[in-house]
Amino acid sequence: MPKLDRWIIASREVDILDKDTDHALRDMGALTAGGWNIVHQHVLVTYENKEKIERYMASRGYNVRPASDTSFFHPDHYVQGHEMETEAAELNLQLKEEQYAMLDSFRKLHSDFPEGLLSDDIVDTVCDNAEKIAKFWFEDVYQNETTTEYREMQADILLETVTKSLTLFGQWMRSHDTNAQVAEFYTQVGRDRRQAGLELHEVLSAVTLLRKQIFVFAATQGLQQHSLDIYKVLEFNRRLVIYFDKALYHITKGYGC
Repeated sequence: MPKLDRWIIASREVDILDKDTDHALRDMGALTAGGWNIVHQHVLVTYENKEKIERYMASRGYNVRPASDTSFFHPDHYVQGHEMETEAAELNLQLKEEQYAMLDSFRKLHSDFPEGLLSDDIVDTVCDNAEKIAKFWFEDVYQNETTTEYREMQADILLETVTKSLTLFGQWMRSHDTNAQVAEFYTQVGRDRRQAGLELHEVLSAVTLLRKQIFVFAATQGLQQHSLDIYKVLEFNRRLVIYFDKALYHITKGYGC
């Protein structure tokens, strides 16, 4: 988890007395010694904006250095007095770090090429269990009343298609450069299902059942005891919806060709 490497400190010398006050004291016969002090400000940054912020602060006359290399301690990183026990302080830091990690991942999620998302580990778990999820989907499709026509199709063909779909899902999650492959694959699925004589609404229902099975599997892999765990699942679901929106579009397009 990110700790001090996400903090920088900007510091500079500041005169205690403003010039007018200093001159007034001198006019009244007083002498003033070196009345300055070093003040500092902790700044929380991201890996993406860290260098830009450091350059800007330096241009404004601040001395900038990472919090890990300084003797200035941020209040969040030590226990004040005897009112806060060490365990409570560590929990407080963990919560702050989790909050920042979620914010950082959320911002990446809405970028053009999101990488390093918190839900990536869920994606890996889904991909590692593709065959198991495919079997869950197969059982669901054969029993569901919205996909009765699928009971007439060969099981090996369905399992092969859904396994390829899960593989492509994992590839797209890791790189959106696979958009072309996603379009080609699902367009062909739409054509194949039309040629097989399936109704479009059943084809689309089968796809939504796959989305459901993926999410159910992902959400039940561990107890969601922390806010970070819950966020991971919700973030994964958002990515899942985006992917299958594309799949539904291209299947419908292929079905109509």
